[in-house]
Amino acid sequence: MAGAGVFSRRSMKTSSLALSLFCAGMAFSFSVNLHAQELKPSVEPQKRGLSLSHEFVFSSDAELRGNDTNYKRVAIQNYSWALSQNLPLNGNRSATIGLAYDLIHSGVKEPDSVDDDDSWDDYKQTHPNWNRLPVPSRLQSLTASIDYSQEIDDKWSFSSSISAGSYVTKTGLLSAGWGVCASAMSLYKWDPSLTIAFGAAYDSLSEDFRLIPIFGFDYRLNEKWSMALGFPATAVTYQLRRNLSMSFGVSGSGGVYYVKDDPQPGAATRSLAGSKLETMEVRLGFKTEWQINDTFSINATTGHVLYREFKYIDRNYKLKSHDMVSFLSIGGSCSF
Repeated sequence: MAGAGVFSRRSMKTSSLALSLFCAGMAFSFSVNLHAQELKPSVEPQKRGLSLSHEFVFSSDAELRGNDTNYKRVAIQNYSWALSQNLPLNGNRSATIGLAYDLIHSGVKEPDSVDDDDSWDDYKQTHPNWNRLPVPSRLQSLTASIDYSQEIDDKWSFSSSISAGSYVTKTGLLSAGWGVCASAMSLYKWDPSLTIAFGAAYDSLSEDFRLIPIFGFDYRLNEKWSMALGFPATAVTYQLRRNLSMSFGVSGSGGVYYVKDDPQPGAATRSLAGSKLETMEVRLGFKTEWQINDTFSINATTGHVLYREFKYIDRNYKLKSHDMVSFLSIGGSCSF
């Protein structure tokens, strides 16, 4: 959808199909540009179809509240890398294979000086467990995927995706936390300015959003303005120049991870060892995208994290944000 680049999951999947949920921890992402609904060849004749992309997301220190305590100055950073290769097929069909690695760092960050937070010392005295955040300091995933797209006729096109990977904490990558995700979507071009999308997505690791519907539409008001509205994408985009655009919208990220060891034994009401942790983050912000040339592009997003949650699915234990915090996202891609 127009501005769908705003809707990213800790990964910048470079295919024409991905799933990004702004309201729940999902183990995969979904985004689509309906402006490219005609499914033109995604690889220029002189290129090999190889793409590399990355994204770094930094958020200011936040407060998380659990069942019986709260944790101040929790810093969280997200890092994502993705590699994809386009495989042109006969006719109006194409396939893309990809490999992606995502990493989340979290932890309590003490102020550099008393001037930064004059209530910090009092907080530590009244909260003896202030630094025992029951969230793994590191969450990571490594996934492989394959996407398929086909133009059926002048009005209809179809896209599908399936991925599998390992979602764990700082240990156990490729040996635990295996999950499978799949999605399918149809696109209907109502007229030159309106395209409708609908389908469904599945995530084997998620509890609340194992199977979800996908619906939305993309409407071009004119050559400069476009709007995407629906689930999971909502954004307004303005095309400043042919290679420069700005958008405003809601974005989301999430995932489900296998937690082998309790990150802070005794901090939660029950042991968290051997559980599944579902994460969710909802952001609202302005995004700028610049296509420097046929090879390189960069983007930046700034705004506020509206909501953040860490939920241990099978332990009835949850941490959620207390207030909004600012964030900055920087990404880029190159194609060969």
